[in-house]
Amino acid sequence: MKILYLLILLLFSTFVHSQEYQRYKVVNIDSTISSYVITVKSCNKKNIIKKALILTAKTDTIFKNIRKIKVGSTFKLKLEEVFTDVTSNLNSTSLIIDDILVWKRDDDFRVYSSDNIKGLNYLRN
Repeated sequence: MKILYLLILLLFSTFVHSQEYQRYKVVNIDSTISSYVITVKSCNKKNIIKKALILTAKTDTIFKNIRKIKVGSTFKLKLEEVFTDVTSNLNSTSLIIDDILVWKRDDDFRVYSSDNIKGLNYLRN
């Protein structure tokens, strides 16, 4: 009975993990003075998020044996909306970072962050 319970728990946790992380393709990389702005497109046709901006701080840290983020590459990401983190830069219609308009309400995508992106490096979880 314990083995069956552990097997069910393992299968459920694998299912939950696969729901959190989705595959995205990098379609553009841009930057401001302090941040990278990475545009990704969902590889999963059923995914609600079709296109998203990912904000990440620029970093001088060099990660060894880490995959570099490049246009055309695909990555498994868990996206989290960042509006609560940037409320000082957000007004009702746009997001401005370092005096550069990054997002406006009329855009057909939202702004996110991802724990496994550091600068232009992809960290596997």
